[in-house]
Amino acid sequence: MFSSLSSKVLRNLCNYKNVFADVQGSAILITLGHINTRFSRKLSSSSPAHVRTLRYLGQPTSQTHPHLVRPGEVTTGIQQEEFRQRRGQLMSAVKEHHGKQSRHVVIVVSSPVKYMAVDVPYPFRQDPNFLYLSGFKEPNSVLVLESCQGNSPTNHKATLLVPERNPERELWDGPRSGTDGALQLTGVDQTLRIDDLGRFLVQFRTQDWTVWFDHLKPVHRQLCDQIKTSLLQPRMLESKAPTQQVINGGELVLVDAGCEYHGYVCDITRTWPISGKFTEPQRQNLRRHQSDPLHQQQNLIRHQLDMLHHQQNLIRHQLELLHQQQNLIRHQLDLLHHQQNLIRHQLELLHHPQNLIRHQLDMLHHQQNLIRHQLELQNLIRHQLDLLHHQQNPIRHQLDQLHHQQNLKIRPFKSNCAI
Repeated sequence: MFSSLSSKVLRNLCNYKNVFADVQGSAILITLGHINTRFSRKLSSSSPAHVRTLRYLGQPTSQTHPHLVRPGEVTTGIQQEEFRQRRGQLMSAVKEHHGKQSRHVVIVVSSPVKYMAVDVPYPFRQDPNFLYLSGFKEPNSVLVLESCQGNSPTNHKATLLVPERNPERELWDGPRSGTDGALQLTGVDQTLRIDDLGRFLVQFRTQDWTVWFDHLKPVHRQLCDQIKTSLLQPRMLESKAPTQQVINGGELVLVDAGCEYHGYVCDITRTWPISGKFTEPQRQNLRRHQSDPLHQQQNLIRHQLDMLHHQQNLIRHQLELLHQQQNLIRHQLDLLHHQQNLIRHQLELLHHPQNLIRHQLDMLHHQQNLIRHQLELQNLIRHQLDLLHHQQNPIRHQLDQLHHQQNLKIRPFKSNCAI
């Protein structure tokens, strides 16, 4: 689809060749990506105008994205010189705080590509440290900084190792800078292929170099393992160049042989004289080298034994302190138990008067109930008396009437006639 679209654009440009009649001999820049080279040939054969294609890198540049990046900038707003000063300041700080005598090398690894599904990557985000020192936004890369003499911003050598370009993968993953594009973009001292990482790091195995590398929190596990293998296991790398050194008489040959048998691995190192017999200086030198490690091991073992004895005394003293603390705690527990018994006895003593008072209160409450009952009986009796008194009043009235009638009957009769 993109190829057909590119051919249509170029065909239309060829049809309008009279528009560019006044610019014959100049270059017409057409940005169609990294696959438009074959179409530029067709255009150059059918049009008097020359077409110069722009090469896309793995990130915006001033040629492909002038609206985002200005000339001389690696990323938006940051020039190559600023990244160079950042690297120089880092190396100056390392030398100042960790020794100016030895040589230092700092290894910074980029982020890998992470996938949410098969062939479906997450949006790539570069490691902040790698981006801060290089401005390079492509994955699977390594920045190596070597210290040099002086404290100026150019007191180091920067080497950027990047993946090699693969036109087939770039059709799917997008364009990549490669060694030449990364060198022009970032302004480092040199660029190498990431496949040469192991061979490049071999030179830093000697004791003259102090290697700074974050292996505790690896950003790119595969590259970090390769770096550790290159720096810590010399026999893992094999030189492709044949050995053609001539061994002369009086020289020594050191052979380091290894073997593996059913998962068990061992190696042995031996030194032989070419002439079949050691010279006296060689013999003394070998004996001194053999005795020095033994003496060092004896001193180390003696020191370790002293440390163990000191640790034993310290542990014994701590155990004695713990025993004293246990006795003190036991004594405190006995005191607490005695106090609990005393408090329990006091509570019992307090509980007896309480029971007596409670019994007296119950008696008083019972007496109150009896008094209340007697009062109720008195009120009932008074009410009955009132009723009887009320009933006596009609009877008393009747008696009064009967008494009055009796008085009337008993009164004597007086005649008005005189005898």
